[in-house]
This record gives sequence, structure tokens and C-alpha cells, in this order.
Amino acid sequence: MRRPLVLALTLAVLALGAGVAFVLLQDSPPEPSTSPASIPPSYSAPLAQMLGTLSLRGRVLAADKSPASGVELSVSRALPGESLSLRPCGTDVDTPLSATECEDPDMLATLRDLIQAGRGDTPVVARVTTDAEGAFEVHNLPEGTVALWAVGAKGAALATEVTTGTQDVELVLEPSVVFAGRVVDEALRPVAGSKLTLFHTGHSRFFQTTSNSDGRFTLGPLPASTYGLQVDDDQLVGPCVRAISPEELEAEDIVLHRPRDIVGQVLLDEQPVANALVEVVDTRVTAETDARGRFVLEGLPPGDYVLKARHGQHQGQAETTLDEEQTEAEVTVRLGTLVRVTGSVRDTAGQPIEGATVLASSRGAVYTDTETVTGADGRFELEEATLGTHHFTVSAKGFLPTETKEVEVTHRTPAVELTMERAFVIEGVLVDAAGTPLPDITLSAMKWLRQPKGRRDGKPHDVEHGDPDAPFADGPVIDALTDDAGRFVLNLPSPGLHRLTPDVPGFLATTVEVEAPAQDVRVVMQPGARVVGTVVDLKDTPIPNVSVTLTPAGEEEPVPIFVRSDAQGAFRLEGVPPGRFTLRATFEHRGVGDATVDVTVTATETKTVTVRLDGGLSISGLVVNEAGTPLPGASVFAYPLTEPDTSRRRFVHHAPLPPPAQAQSDEQGRFTLEHLSQGRYRVDLTMAGYTLRGSDTPDVDDTQRISGVQAQAGTADLKLVVRYVGGVRGRLVREDGTPVTRFTVDDVFFRDANGAFQVSMEQPGAAWLTIEAPGLTRVVRQVEVPRGQDLDLGDVVLKAGRRLRGRVLDARTSAPVVGLEVEVNPPSAVTPRDEGSEDLDEGRPSLASVITRADGTFEFPPLEAGPLVLTLTHPDYLPRTEQVGDGGAPLELRVSSGARLEGTVKDREGRPVDTDVQVVNLLTPEDSVSVERGNGTFRVSGLPPGEYAVAPQEDTNFQGDTVRFLPQRVRLGLDERKVLHFQEMAGATTLKLSIPTRGTMMTERVALLNTYLFPGDMLLPKSMLELEQFGRKLAVQSWPYTDTTFEELTAGHYTFFFTSMNFDTRRQQVHRGEVDLPASGVVTLDVQPMWHPLESFEVAEDSESE
Repeated sequence: MRRPLVLALTLAVLALGAGVAFVLLQDSPPEPSTSPASIPPSYSAPLAQMLGTLSLRGRVLAADKSPASGVELSVSRALPGESLSLRPCGTDVDTPLSATECEDPDMLATLRDLIQAGRGDTPVVARVTTDAEGAFEVHNLPEGTVALWAVGAKGAALATEVTTGTQDVELVLEPSVVFAGRVVDEALRPVAGSKLTLFHTGHSRFFQTTSNSDGRFTLGPLPASTYGLQVDDDQLVGPCVRAISPEELEAEDIVLHRPRDIVGQVLLDEQPVANALVEVVDTRVTAETDARGRFVLEGLPPGDYVLKARHGQHQGQAETTLDEEQTEAEVTVRLGTLVRVTGSVRDTAGQPIEGATVLASSRGAVYTDTETVTGADGRFELEEATLGTHHFTVSAKGFLPTETKEVEVTHRTPAVELTMERAFVIEGVLVDAAGTPLPDITLSAMKWLRQPKGRRDGKPHDVEHGDPDAPFADGPVIDALTDDAGRFVLNLPSPGLHRLTPDVPGFLATTVEVEAPAQDVRVVMQPGARVVGTVVDLKDTPIPNVSVTLTPAGEEEPVPIFVRSDAQGAFRLEGVPPGRFTLRATFEHRGVGDATVDVTVTATETKTVTVRLDGGLSISGLVVNEAGTPLPGASVFAYPLTEPDTSRRRFVHHAPLPPPAQAQSDEQGRFTLEHLSQGRYRVDLTMAGYTLRGSDTPDVDDTQRISGVQAQAGTADLKLVVRYVGGVRGRLVREDGTPVTRFTVDDVFFRDANGAFQVSMEQPGAAWLTIEAPGLTRVVRQVEVPRGQDLDLGDVVLKAGRRLRGRVLDARTSAPVVGLEVEVNPPSAVTPRDEGSEDLDEGRPSLASVITRADGTFEFPPLEAGPLVLTLTHPDYLPRTEQVGDGGAPLELRVSSGARLEGTVKDREGRPVDTDVQVVNLLTPEDSVSVERGNGTFRVSGLPPGEYAVAPQEDTNFQGDTVRFLPQRVRLGLDERKVLHFQEMAGATTLKLSIPTRGTMMTERVALLNTYLFPGDMLLPKSMLELEQFGRKLAVQSWPYTDTTFEELTAGHYTFFFTSMNFDTRRQQVHRGEVDLPASGVVTLDVQPMWHPLESFEVAEDSESE
């Protein structure tokens, strides 16, 4: 055998290549890319880190496991403190700076700076080429781990953690990837000379090149893996992304932007503030205000930005947008819009809780969260809380999570006092059989009921809510996540025996019973067996995407381990318990019969099996338009059928209908639906802008009246003809005639050098079209789309427009209102229309919608001239509309907070009940009110003054008992706040209402319809609809659903109604009655109805016979 080529590391190689990786180029790139070797490294690695006495030996194989000769193999070694992959992501020392999981924006700025300075690379320390047997040797390597990169004509391979000294390395080539694209400016003109750095996110090796005169570049071929990309340019600002794919680069150009500025002023009490520090959040861009409070923040690309300003004890926040039509954006930062909130967290005995996490969440159309941790004295400080209503949540080890009522954050917010209830803690460690901790594992705890109670009504338990014979109820499940040391802490609401269940892939299912509270619990996971193998057809061709399951012998349900075969047909089942099993391979669409193999496994063995599955038949064909042009990108589906019912011209499906076989039409419009059984199928497709017309194939039914065509499995020439629905095309230009190159049409993004666009519609006819471009007016236009054609709009002119801006304040306190939604529309879109008149604006999108910022300000994108109507909405405030003219002065709008209602819902033992709560305005019972709820509490705000009925809905507890609540009525004044408390109905009174001849025709030809019982006084309704609305939402539920018997009532005054139909007068009618109930006993009331007619109701002619 020939000795493999050996490349020793030399000082010459270090001088040329250390610190900068080589670039592998396509055979024929548009222009040669600049070799990274010509870019001098910005650091010099110590020789001791590069040289050593160890070697690596191994082989490189092709995908078919044959030797791969002539493969270039490079060895790279990460350097501590230098390579990105060995730099921490800020304080997260376990996550590399280059990793996609490193989401800290400040760390992204660090990443950009390092790459721009030529730092962070993982240098190549050796290169060799495999011999005829695919073998290689690398010498003079230092101790540690290296990465091996293999690239050849048959593919590429990568191993990132190879220990030097290993003598049996095996690399198997897989399809390689090439990163190719184009760099352009905002006008889509090519940008030459931009430096592109592609970096591996796990190993941080750099691959660099520059864009050619056409703006194009090529990097590769490379092993398929996760790569990031940064683009640097001397004049323009480029992107830095931690994950990029070849498909993304192929689909869209890389756009470099001209740097822009944000200018503005810092104010305190509307007076300029000098020497204030202003920063752009998540960047390194800062500035200091001058004597007039002015500042300039330079070198920013278009985008959305958050600014923060500080001066002494004052701080503020503002948001702004830089778009491509602007050279700069103007913004005002008001100090005092961010405030400091203090408080403390204590237990129920008043002792401080150290290390509790406090989270304050603001309310509105957008939520902002501020988090902090308590100190040894239990105190906390939130340095940057926004003004307005906040919801406080606190969590701590050994305590139950606590959610407080809302706190109104102002400049003088009193200290927030939070109280936590101690939990019953189970803490311990999760390890494998060797004692190795298992991190990031979810472990669940469920309470054990030693003696399950029967239902209070004596009925059997509902199986959906727990088997009464089982020791564990289907009650609340508490989860915990293990840390890096495998430790877990479960904060439980009650003591007793709990079942702990870890979810650890690859290990045997394990359940541990622990009495809470408990410490030092050790949960040991035992390894299971493995079943690995390949799914192939009868010709031994691998079959991908086949479901593989294991079912214990003699049982029907498989073990909960589910896998699918990969692209090579391979599968791997881990954590298998010992025993005899039936391994079953099944196509998802169940077109072909299953294949089974009997498997017996013991202990931790690995069993290898091959599953041969009949590949079945196929249906192949062509997707074309009506002109016969093949169409790529259609999603084609095949559904198995029974014999069609030709008399009714519809298809009868098997029940239940399995998932369909699927395929995608290629560039030639061809598709193949594989793995089908004998029989007929309904073939259908989906494609944007097209509908299936039918088939031109002679032996296939023409089905223009139904979706899909029928085809026999085995058909090889099925032609699917699609009809174009219709669309809209045009060209966007500015007032000076220059094209708008970046825009959206109906939320579809376009970047076109000529401003051209074409969008397909879902159906022909009238439709609304929305056109948006950054910095230009938003156009909302109604169009009439012709069937099967494009409506040509020609040149659509987008104007600079006017910028409507303003500020929203609380009408009572003058504090800024944060998170309020402001929507703008033309007056015609919000003007009430006469009944029966045609509404041409029906379904019209709004012109724009924005959210108020931390200082209560808002700014719309450019709007066309003319009168407009603003609609203001916020959950804590009454809605408001405001008409504005053409003026350009900033607006000041004030909103009233409205009334607030909050409360608790508990069962008879005082436990919280998390159920829906209905809040109904008695003047408008048809309107629903949005109610926030959670953990047995509810809250609703922004209510207009008036009388309301509040009703928690019937629910079921974990023992299967029905939990019911008595509705309450409350009157709210303007800005008034009230608290209601609901406890499960547990009264001792039963009311039985008796009325003559219920359910039969009465002498007056009257039929009884419904019975309603309301707590308190309820006036006679105006209509049957109003009574039904009150009844559905607020009436006491009858029990056990007899309509006229009501149990577990408390003492008090009640109103009841009977409704009926009078067939002589053809009118609905109602009887109203009142009753006072004692604290206990059975009250039977014989009712002699006095009917009052309600709104007329037409009775069908055959009603009497019914």
C-alpha cells in the first residue's frame, strides 16, 4: 500500500497561514476571489500552541463507503482567548461568542468588531491530501483537540472535536455546500471590493473573499454545517448574521447601506438638558448633548432603534426609525420617562427573601419587561421601569410563584411590597448510571392521592379527569429544569407523596416516588438498549421519512420512542427496555402496507436490523398552465379513495383520512408521488395564484367541479392543468420619476431596481391592495382584478407625504400613556353608514397603526394630505377617536382611564380556580368584555361607567367535581376601582320551580321554552334576545340540568323567568317572578304564569303539526 502524503507543519506555513484560513473556490467563479492568505493576520499565535509531537491517522470515505482519494484535508485548531469559539458570550461562559445561541446584542457588536479587526479566527495548522486508499496522516500536532475539514470532488466532511493522537479517524463525505451571492447598494447597484467573512459558528474558522466588479462572490465548496457571515466595506454598512444558508444568499442579494444619523434633543420638564449621555441600545453608538441639549448619533444603517438618555438621577427612553428615504431621523428624548421602582419581597412571616427574581411587565399593545434580583435584605430596585400600569411577578427557590395585582408606576411610586408563600420543596440531582450529571432535562412532579375521594354528587369519576382507582390524579404538574450540575428544585404547593418523572432521551423511562418536602434526592437514569438499522425497498434502495416504532410483544400500543428514517434510510431507537418487540416501519400516508421485524433486546446491547419495505407504486406527471408551460413549485398531494359515487359527482374518502403522499414539481414542472398502494387516488395541488382546472389525460376523469382529479396508482403521465386566478402588477416611482427599489405589496417584500412588482390574488374581483415603502406614503387602493389576468396599474407614484406625530397623556395625571395603539384611517372608513347602504370601504386595511413609546409619543410613517381620523385604544383606558386636519404641528391627546374591576375566584376549600369570567354591561349585554385571568384572579379595566354583571364560568376540579359560582352585580363610576371575591357555590338551599303542563301544548296553545334564575333583581327584558344573552352569561345553572331545579343556593333574593311561545298570537312571551330563599332547605314554588309579550316572532305554517 502507498504511504499517504504527509504534510509537516513548518515555520513558513505559520508565517503564511496562521490565523487566517484558506478559501476553497468553485471551479469557475465569476472572478477570482482574494485569497485570505493575502490578508495579514492581526495576531501571532505562540509556537507552542501550534507545534507538537502527536499525529493523526485515518481514512476519508465516499458516501458509498468506498475510499475517497485526492481529498484535501485541513486541520484547524482553536486558540484560547483568541478564537471566537473559545471566547465566552458575555457572562455566559458555556456559550461561545460565535454560537447562534449567543443572543446578547452587545455580544453581536463585539463579534462584529473582532471580525472587522481580523481577530477571532481559528487557524489552519496543517493540510494534506488523501492517497488512493483514502488514507491520511498528519504529524507535529500539539496535544488537545482539532477540527478536520475534508473537501473533494465527491463531497465534504467535518469533524470538530478530534483528539490529537487518534489513529483511526474515519470521515464520510456528504454533499458539500457553496455560498454564492451578490453584494449591492440600496439602489441595487453592484458593490465591488467588499470583504466577506464566512465563519463556522461552532469552531469559528474563517473563510474570506471579496466581491468582484459585478458584486458577486463565491465561498466553497465546504462541509454542510452552520455558518455565520459578516460583510465589511469602507464606505457602506454591511450585515453580521450568526446563521446564513446558501439558499438565503441565492434568493436575495446582500444589501449594504449608506450610514445615517439620528439627531435630536434631550428634555427635562420640556427644558433642554446639556451633558446628557445618549446611547443607541444594543450598539456601541453614543453621544453627549451640547448646551442646547442637542445630540448626533452617527454611522447607523436603516432600522428601528431605541435610545436611552441619562443625566444625574434622571433617565429617559425614546424610539425612532431610520428608513432608506432619510439621511437622518429627528427624535426627542424626555428624561423622566424611565423611573426607579423599589420594593421588598418577604415570606408570610415577614422575613426577607434573598435571591428572589422580580419581573415587572407593562401593559398595553406592547409589553416591556424589567427584571431584577433581591438582595440579602429582600429589597430590590428596578432602575428602568416605564411609566404606567405594571404587573409584578416574583419567583424564588423554596417559594410558590407569586403574581400581584397591578401597580401604577409613577415618578413617586411607593415601595412595592411582595409576599411569597413557602413551598414544599423537593430538590436533588439527576445523573446517569455512572454518576454523570444530566443538564437541561425537564423533570415533572405530580401529587399522589392516597385515598381518592368520590364526587360530591355521587356520580362516577370522569375518566378524562383521572381514574379513581389509580393512586395519581390528573392534577397539576410542576416542572423543573436541571442545571449544569444536574441539580433540580421543585417548588410544590402541598406536601405528600409525588411521582417524579424525568424526560431523558436515550434512557429507560423512570419514575421515582418521593415524599415532599425532601432534599438530596438522587434520580439515576439507566441506559437502555439501542435498535439501529436501515429501511430499504425490495431493491435495497434506502427509503427516507419512514416512521419506525417498537411495540412490546402481545401489546397494541408502541413504546413512546418515535423516529423516522433519514435521507439514507437510517434510523436509531434509543432507551429501549429489554424484551421482545415488533419493529414496524410505516409510510406516513399509509399508502403501502407496513413492514415488521421481530426484535429481542437485552440490557444495553445495540441491535442492528434491516427493514425491507415494498416501495409500492407511484403517480408521476406534469404541472402546466393553460398555455402548456411547465410550472415549478407546485405542491402536489395524493389521497387514497374508495370507489367514487359517480351519481353525486363527489369523492368518498376512507375514514379516517390518512395524510396524503406529497411531492413538489421541479424546474421542468414534473412531480412523482411515491410509495402508493394499488387503487385510485385523488390528486390535488396548491400553488399561489393558481387553481387546478382539471386534467387533459384521456383516461383520467375531468373534475372541473371538484378539487382534484382521480388517477390510478402507477400512472406515469398525469397532466395537471392549472388556471391563473389573476393578479396585479405595476411599477412604483417617486414624484421625480425615480424607481422605488424596496417596498412591500400586501405584505410581500420586493427589492427591484426598476420598482416593478407583480402579486397574485386569491380570487378575482374587488380587492384591497396595500403598498408600503420606507419613508414614503402608504397607499391603500381598491382594485378590480380580472379573472385569469393581471391588472396593470402602470406607474404608482409614492409621495414624501406628511409625518403625523403626537403624544398621548393620562387625562387625570398628565402622565404619558405607554403602549397605546393609535390607528389612522380616512374619515370614510370610520363613518357609520345607513342600514342597507353599500359599504365600499368594507374590509379596507387601515392606513397605519403605531404604538405610543415610553414618553407617550407616537409618529406615523408618511401619510397623504387630507383629513384623517385617529382611533386610540389601550386595555386600561376608554377608547377615543379624534379627527385631524392637514396641520403639521404635533398633537397632544388625552385619554380617560375608565373604571377597573378585579377579584378572586376560589373553590369551597379556598383554592384558586382558574376559570373564564364573564363581565357584561347590563345596557349592552351583546358586547363582550376582554378579561385577564390567571391563578384564580381576574382583572378588567378601561370600562365605561355603568352597571355590570360578573359571572365566573362553571368549571371542573381535578377530582371531577363541577364547580359553580353565583354571579354578582356591581355599579362602577368614572375611574372607579372595585374588587369582587367569588367562592364556589356551597349553599344548602334547593329551589324547585313548578309550572303546569311543562313540555306539552297548554289550553292557550302555549309551549314552554326556557327557565332562567338570576341572583338579585332583574328587570323585565326588552326582547327575547336580550333575555337569552343575559341567560347565557349570567343565569344560575340549573342542577342537575333539569331546567327548573337549582341546588346549592345561598340565602338571598332571586329573580326567575319562564319563556314560552304563543302559537295563536305568534309571539314570544315571558313570565317574571321573584323569590327570597332561606339559608337552608328545599323551597318548592308553584308558578301560575302571567305572560308578557315580547318582540313578534313569525311561526312557520307547520308549527302546529309539530
